Amino acid sequence: LSYKGTGDLSKEVFDLATRLSADSFSLTYDGEPYVNNKQLRAKLITAINTHSLSLVFKDNWLRVNTLPVKFSGSLDFLQHGYKVDLKVESRKATLENMVAAIPPDMTGWIENTKLKGPTVFKVELKGIYDKQTNQMPDLLLNLNIRDGYIAYKGSPQPIQNLALHIGARLPSLDTDSLLIKLDTLNFTVGKGFFRAHSRS
Repeated sequence: LSYKGTGDLSKEVFDLATRLSADSFSLTYDGEPYVNNKQLRAKLITAINTHSLSLVFKDNWLRVNTLPVKFSGSLDFLQHGYKVDLKVESRKATLENMVAAIPPDMTGWIENTKLKGPTVFKVELKGIYDKQTNQMPDLLLNLNIRDGYIAYKGSPQPIQNLALHIGARLPSLDTDSLLIKLDTLNFTVGKGFFRAHSRS
């Protein structure tokens, strides 16, 4: 891990400018691996209020393996939890580098698969987390893929012309309230084609 941070720690409110790099980064939470041996690069500017213990993520860029990500928002610490307003997005991703950055137990098939296609995604987490009142933040997800291509080694025909536009909302992180909106799912396989849209 290589880390360099600069800022005036004598001030009550100051900007912490950070440059971070790791050739191999892994993260496991509650026994589940979320990141396994990924290359990490980060350039961050975070405003820190030492009096109120609040953080504002001003201009933050990350790269996980080859996936470029912009990170912004704020985090305020409360008496029994925190108030969060975070946004993670990438407008210059590809289907290949996005899949390469997801948890390892979901990518066992990637070694035998060729992936292409411009991809845009955005994840937002907003609300209050408070154990005493059982409050939880809302989670929003949007994913767009166009002109996608998926060729698995064992399949006779690749998926081509993939167009996907899907959004999901998880109010209060309650899986019983999950709302999924599939605006577009189109692709071709050989001479055949598939088209669908759904809301649930």
